[in-house]
Amino acid sequence: MVENTDREVEQLCSFLGLSTPTEERQRIISNVHFDVMKQNKMTNYSTASVMDFTISPFMRKGKVGDWKNHFTMAQNEQFDKHYKQKMKNSTLKFRTEI
Repeated sequence: MVENTDREVEQLCSFLGLSTPTEERQRIISNVHFDVMKQNKMTNYSTASVMDFTISPFMRKGKVGDWKNHFTMAQNEQFDKHYKQKMKNSTLKFRTEI
């Protein structure tokens, strides 16, 4: 979605049946960029007392596949097993690589 933000916002507005002014769509587009959201206290969980940012920030790089830099293969296998068990009836699919 990173390289197609304008198009994705247009499609979302269309899907929701919204006819938003161009200025409002541009404001949305500028505020949904990862680096902007990472600095926004309303989206980065920096005000949540349950989050310990000394361990890891809630939002890191925003890159698909970055989990490989944080999970070992054993952790990934454990996660996959847990995910399959909990989501066995779901059609939801996640992209972990591009």
